[in-house]
Amino acid sequence: MDFEQYDDDSLIEAYSEVLSELRKRRIIRSKNVIGDLGEHFAIECYRKNKSFPNLSLQDKGMQHIDAVSIKGASEMRLFRVAV
Repeated sequence: MDFEQYDDDSLIEAYSEVLSELRKRRIIRSKNVIGDLGEHFAIECYRKNKSFPNLSLQDKGMQHIDAVSIKGASEMRLFRVAV
């Protein structure tokens, strides 16, 4: 996409629309856009690498835990994603 063709107002509107779509897809889940993007990329990296545990995001209310991996019924690992 060539952003140079946009005037300032149009570019800001496009940014707003992109953020709205990212929120709909639950990629952005808080006001911390950079942190949420980092969590998304980290979890996608884990999902694509079969030798890594399969992670799932946790609710934002879970302090200090961003993702959980459950391996069978007896093993659960908690992950903090640092960005």
